[in-house]
Amino acid sequence: MYYRLPLNCAEIIRSNSSARMKKHDKANVIGRNESIHLFLQLIIMTNFGEYMPEDAFGCRLWEYEFETSIDYKEVRHSVQAALLETITSFESRLYDVKVEVAFLGNQSFSRKVSIRIYGKLAETAEPFEHQQFLFICPKTVTNQ
Repeated sequence: MYYRLPLNCAEIIRSNSSARMKKHDKANVIGRNESIHLFLQLIIMTNFGEYMPEDAFGCRLWEYEFETSIDYKEVRHSVQAALLETITSFESRLYDVKVEVAFLGNQSFSRKVSIRIYGKLAETAEPFEHQQFLFICPKTVTNQ
């Protein structure tokens, strides 16, 4: 059984203490694949050092959030390698993981980032794919 993020601890305790799960409690329970998607999203959205118990948990992408001039090829390779290492260390339900990072759009102002993660499910060897788009905008422009 997997739980939806963010956790609603009160609901989990209430549903585990009752003999049968109520209909609204089942909304907190999700399948394995959705749980993996949410966990990968959590890894991607977390900056290194943000999760206190484990400094190696997170994504290197956020180190470049406020950089105005970066070497996209170098950053792409760095983020891919670090994300692959984090996923293989913390997501044991996947194996044979591959990560692709691409910067899209106008790279001088707003950076759209595409992250694709491929792998196989450890239980069944079925193919698994996760795709996420992010916007990183280090500059703000106003008319005032």
